[in-house]
Amino acid sequence: VLTAAMLAEAKTPGSMVLILPADHHISDTQAFASAIATGVQQAEKGRLMTFGIVPGYPETGYGYIEGDTPLDDEERAFAVKRFIEKPDRDRAEELLAAGNFFWNAGIFLFKASSLIEAMRAHAPDVVAAVRRAIDEADDDQDFLRLGSAFLNSPNVSIDVAVMEKHDNIGVVPVEMGWNDIGSWAAL
Repeated sequence: VLTAAMLAEAKTPGSMVLILPADHHISDTQAFASAIATGVQQAEKGRLMTFGIVPGYPETGYGYIEGDTPLDDEERAFAVKRFIEKPDRDRAEELLAAGNFFWNAGIFLFKASSLIEAMRAHAPDVVAAVRRAIDEADDDQDFLRLGSAFLNSPNVSIDVAVMEKHDNIGVVPVEMGWNDIGSWAAL
């Protein structure tokens, strides 16, 4: 993620980066596009955005995002109060009943420069390793083959490295027919 952001920022300052898990299905693409448009409006202000699935039942297999104060007059986006790891059944029922918790779909949107700034603040060792890898990279036609320094980058998710620590995070709640199809059974 950081590598993509650094390359995007170098080539097109002010560019946006949208991160999507490959093992998800979205059936309502119009709702998804509308949520992305809302996210872009907030990301333009320097906010790191995530998209929270409006839960339909108390799921214990997903993390949750707690929405806080509205970020716009239409209440389409909210500041993130906190992230909660996968809860047990009783806790999941409490979160569902509260009404301001959303499933963490792992979808993120931000200006490349905003992510880089947040990574510098919260995960400078990752930034240093990625910078070295880019500097050592080889262009190979349509590919950029990262240098070996990339292997020395800490193995940390964006959630842990930045999203759970940063103070300028927003969430767009969305109902878009989302399904995590991370296994053959789910499919």
